Amino acid sequence: MTTSIFLLIVLLSLMMVVLIALTVYLLDKLRILEKSLKSLSSLGFKQPADQQSSQANPYSSVQDPYFYGLTGQRLWRVLETNNDSEFNQVEIEEVRSRFVAVLSRALTIIKDAHPNQIPGTITEESEGWGVFLRTLRGSITVWIPIEIVSQVRNLTNLAMSSNERELVNEADKIVETIFQRVNASTLPQGTKTTIAQSLTI
Repeated sequence: MTTSIFLLIVLLSLMMVVLIALTVYLLDKLRILEKSLKSLSSLGFKQPADQQSSQANPYSSVQDPYFYGLTGQRLWRVLETNNDSEFNQVEIEEVRSRFVAVLSRALTIIKDAHPNQIPGTITEESEGWGVFLRTLRGSITVWIPIEIVSQVRNLTNLAMSSNERELVNEADKIVETIFQRVNASTLPQGTKTTIAQSLTI
């Protein structure tokens, strides 16, 4: 009987020690979590309030790291020349495939933008248009030369005045031109077809 009571006391003592250790552990994790939340809340993701772009896109300063800091016209130029002193060929190839992955979204936005009401995601320049896109990791601006922008914009008129085959052919030509310009012709034909199809919907 005495042995049973002794064992019960030992067991209860062990349980108390485990509960105390678990409580201390959880309190420590809560403290770390609270510290992390305070650090996150103190980070300033927004650009200065006087910039219109920051109001439209509060996270525009957080660039997608998968593009290695390349964005906009410089991104296009690096892919077009297939050369940059800051990047090796492996990095350029990685960026090229990621550029193609977001290309369909950018072209669709350009095609669907109303002429008198360009969305805040588009920046018009004499040489081309930049389309601001959010990704899972941040943001990227896809820049398209003005001559290609004109061809993409013309697809809307073509859809009303031509048959489906002509529309598909024109969309294929546009995508083929872009792929040649950014040296992506070796990518699978299915990728080109998918992008072209998105332009005909």
